[in-house]
Amino acid sequence: MRINKTLGNLERVWTQLDNSCGELENALFSLTSMNNLDSNIWKSIERNSIVFDEIVSLKNQVEEMIEEKKKQKESKDEWHFEHADLDCVNCETSIKSYPLNFYIGTYKGKDAQKYKCTNCDYEEIKTLDEMHEKEYSNKLE
Repeated sequence: MRINKTLGNLERVWTQLDNSCGELENALFSLTSMNNLDSNIWKSIERNSIVFDEIVSLKNQVEEMIEEKKKQKESKDEWHFEHADLDCVNCETSIKSYPLNFYIGTYKGKDAQKYKCTNCDYEEIKTLDEMHEKEYSNKLE
């Protein structure tokens, strides 16, 4: 299953990484406070210290993505035309039909899709979160 790179999902991942850092740091501290540890344990502690640094680095990268998403949210909507394959059901007659232009982009800081009729004022915008909720009957966090 794939999930979208939304602000909520990124914040959840950051929290998970932060919790992991705290738990690993506490475990390493507890171990290093113990007497008469085997040399193999000390080697493992050193290796896990490297892993800890990598988790912290990953957490920082996720934090940068969160900040970027917050900036996007504050910015204007952006749309990029993709194609015009569908017909507008509002305008369609037996003789003529009008195409819906399909766009992908950002709507109120969220990844979204937009359909806009080339003839009438029909416009539909759905965020990827809304589409996921409709398809899977649950919200993305």
